[in-house]
Amino acid sequence: SGEEVDEAPAAGGLGKAGEGAGAPAARGSAVAPSSSGKARYVPPALRAADGGDAARGRQLRGLLNRLSENNLPSISAEVAKLLGEGRQRPMVDEMVTAVLGAALSEEHVLPQIALTNAALVRALSPAAPHLAAFLVEALVSRFEDDYAARRSNACANAVLLLSHLYNLGAVHCSLLYALVRRLIAAAHSQPPTAAAATASDGSAAAGDASDAGELELLLLLKLLTAVGPQLRSDDPSALGEILKLHHSLAAGAAAGGAAGSARRRVFAQTLSELKNNRLRAAADGGAVARLQKALRKLCPDKSAAPALQAGWDELLHAEQNGRWWVVGSAWAGRASGASAAGAGSGLGGPPDESGGAGRRA
Repeated sequence: SGEEVDEAPAAGGLGKAGEGAGAPAARGSAVAPSSSGKARYVPPALRAADGGDAARGRQLRGLLNRLSENNLPSISAEVAKLLGEGRQRPMVDEMVTAVLGAALSEEHVLPQIALTNAALVRALSPAAPHLAAFLVEALVSRFEDDYAARRSNACANAVLLLSHLYNLGAVHCSLLYALVRRLIAAAHSQPPTAAAATASDGSAAAGDASDAGELELLLLLKLLTAVGPQLRSDDPSALGEILKLHHSLAAGAAAGGAAGSARRRVFAQTLSELKNNRLRAAADGGAVARLQKALRKLCPDKSAAPALQAGWDELLHAEQNGRWWVVGSAWAGRASGASAAGAGSGLGGPPDESGGAGRRA
């Protein structure tokens, strides 16, 4: 209810004598401060719901702090129970905040943290079908902020979490390919600096990620090392387009006299190995395989939500344009002349009936 109460309560009312509307309401009071300066009446049902959501939020954070590969089944069952006990959207928001807080940091985050949190999100898809969508939406927004500020560790952690969400079936390959295209174009937009060109290897320590193109190459190596073989399997034609784009841009840079940094050479070698299906499996490949097996038991195909097929720009501007991928949500639509094939190219838009390329968990 939006009804307001008088600033000076009547005898036997809720306030104490001499208290004005600006005084803070006592805990559990039916009167809450509002931005207008007047007290706002809060119905009993909403007061109880707010208190319950706060308690469940604390429980949720405690469960996530204990999350590991071994206790994924029990933790996911307890979190699903919390999601079903009260209003789901506040709990989904709490879950998104907690996962991003654990997996996205400006410091180095252990790969296992991103992997187990991605597995938990996927395991909860029967209980909260849109959890992954809201998480990826927030993840895209955070990545854009960190990328603009050239925060290399935070960007790398975001790419790793997104890669694991894809590896576990929560995200469609088109979103990953869209990011790869963007990073390749940005990496070749400027020649590397002298410091980057003299680096001795392609590891994270080679060159400064703030150098032109070095951050993009770092993120590309992180992504392709984590999910390159799966991307190749899901959409080989898109990989072919990526290879053509890279060779075209690299040839243009070489013609302009740009020297290739060590990381650029490592990236070119990685692409070549991926093309020829000789790219080595990621170091955490065993853990990924074990969690994929566990998820097949926790959420079989019929109960799991389909992989998110929204485009990068659609996720970034979801607040303004709406969310076609969320049932019951408004959507502003795309510009005239756009086709549904945009979902497969990473441009966005509802997918066609076939769903495009890509696997389902």
